[in-house]
Order: sequence, then structure tokens, then C-alpha cells
Amino acid sequence: MDFSASFQNIIDSKYNRFSESVEIPAILNTIKPLKKHGGSKSKTPFASFFDKLCFGLSDCWYFRGSRNKHGYGAIKNKKAHRVSYELFFGLIPHGKMVLHKCDVRNCVNPDHLFLGTQDDNMKDAKAKGRLRPNSMCGEDHPMAKLNLVKIKEMISLRSETNTSYKEIGKQFNISTMSAYRAIKGISWKK
Repeated sequence: MDFSASFQNIIDSKYNRFSESVEIPAILNTIKPLKKHGGSKSKTPFASFFDKLCFGLSDCWYFRGSRNKHGYGAIKNKKAHRVSYELFFGLIPHGKMVLHKCDVRNCVNPDHLFLGTQDDNMKDAKAKGRLRPNSMCGEDHPMAKLNLVKIKEMISLRSETNTSYKEIGKQFNISTMSAYRAIKGISWKK
């Protein structure tokens, strides 16, 4: 691996913690791979945790152990940032989530972590522009089977001929419940 090229990639990408969160752990795993098995059984939880960290140019602490399918560090079926929070601050209250100030999923720096609810997480994501725009709703959604013209046809069928929701669903290749929700204006605005 060409290490200077990897570091140059970080610099060329207008240096940001997101590119660093990918490049630095990859470089360090090549230089000194993590031990997969064995190791000292006398290590404290802090020592074991710090063995799996690497540090870059930003103030993020990158977890370079296992990651789950969403990119969060994972330690024994727990997210690494939750483990970090518990190591530094104590137990996480029931119903609370550990959120990132930095938005780097594999960052475990306790200064970047804070407690919140799912609602707090969604508000934070919206404020930082991380949510998909609402244009993915209705007929703009790539998986949409209906559009406003079809829904008007469905409403007409139902009101003029009293056709069942089941029959309308079959005719428009959707489920009975989808037909009901579209006609009643639950899932589609008229």
C-alpha cells in the first residue's frame, strides 16, 4: 500500500473527518492488523477499547475494530460509541440514544457523544441536512405504483360504482389496504 498516496487522498479531499474516517483506519489496519483471537485476558475494558482506536488529524477517535452494516463500530453486538459513552460517563438511561455531534459513525470520542431521544436524533439530522428531502414521497418516490390521476380514478370507481377496495386494489395492482388508504386520503393527499 502506498501510504503517502493515502494521506494525500485525505488532503486532496479538502481534508474532512469523513474521508479521514475511512482512510486512517485502513492504513493502520495494513501496518498493524488487529489481533483476531487471543490476547491478554488481564486487560481492563479501557485498555481493550483503546487498542481498537486510531487518531487522525481531526479530533475524532476512529474505531478500527468490527463495524456493523451501517458503518458503526461494533464490540460484542454493541455499538462502539455506546460502549465509549458507558466507559466514560456510566450507564445509558433506558430509552436514550447516544448521538454524535461530529456525525462520523465510527467516531468514539466521548467529547463528540451526547444523549438524546429518537426525536432529538431526527431534529439533529434535519438541522444538519442529513435527511432525505420530502420529494421522495408520493408519485416522486421511485417505487410508487400510484399517481394523482390513478387515485382520482380509484375515488371515482369507489364513489360511482361502489367497487370494493379489494377489487380496486387488484385493478391497480396494489394491496387492498393501499387502495383503502389512498382513497381515504390517508397515504395520499387529494
